[in-house]
Amino acid sequence: MLRTPRNPTVLGARRIKNTTTIVILFNGLKVPNYVYCGAIMHRCTLYKRQIDTCRNCGRVGHRQDVCPHPTDKVCDQCGHGPPGPDHVCSAPKCAPCGGAHVTGDRTCRSRYQVPYLVRRRRQRRRRRNKSRSSPVPAASLLPAANTQSTPTRAVPPQDQATPGSSRAPDTSKPTWVDKVAGKGETRGPARSGSLPQPVADKIQTLERENAFLSKELSEIKALLKTAQPREQRE
Repeated sequence: MLRTPRNPTVLGARRIKNTTTIVILFNGLKVPNYVYCGAIMHRCTLYKRQIDTCRNCGRVGHRQDVCPHPTDKVCDQCGHGPPGPDHVCSAPKCAPCGGAHVTGDRTCRSRYQVPYLVRRRRQRRRRRNKSRSSPVPAASLLPAANTQSTPTRAVPPQDQATPGSSRAPDTSKPTWVDKVAGKGETRGPARSGSLPQPVADKIQTLERENAFLSKELSEIKALLKTAQPREQRE
């Protein structure tokens, strides 16, 4: 009846003795406010398990019927023992919190175990408050100290010559633009080094095409000059 599309995924459910209270285990870390059981909607709250306190030995963590120390008997009211016919309780004492009330009293805030969700939420809140209140270390505010670096030898630029070293003279060669224009003069000292083979082949092809076009242009000009006198005669 609880496993319906309107409810979160239910992993298990059990009734607490003969009461009308049912403990439901949901899949996830979120507890719904209401659950549907059939056609009725019921209020759902976070389950707090009560801390087991032994009335035989006065210790916390187990019940009286499974007490591992059956011979260590104390008074379940004040915690002093062993109780006898002449024992008089001075003042009640709570076993979980040590307060001046009977163990398991309804006013005791320590009689229930803190749920896992609440513990995790409190831990996150404490870490967040601690990170906000913690002062910033003074070392992080100071400027970074200058670290000593090993001296390195500076490499001079290629255009400057170091003292005491000889440099090969630049060879003056005509540029490819001068070659195309048919001039043998150079515009400046050419850079040392050879061009890649594809670039050199492309330059040679352009030079041949330029020479061929220049030759055709000169022939066209000659034909135009010879054609003008004939037109004037006619």
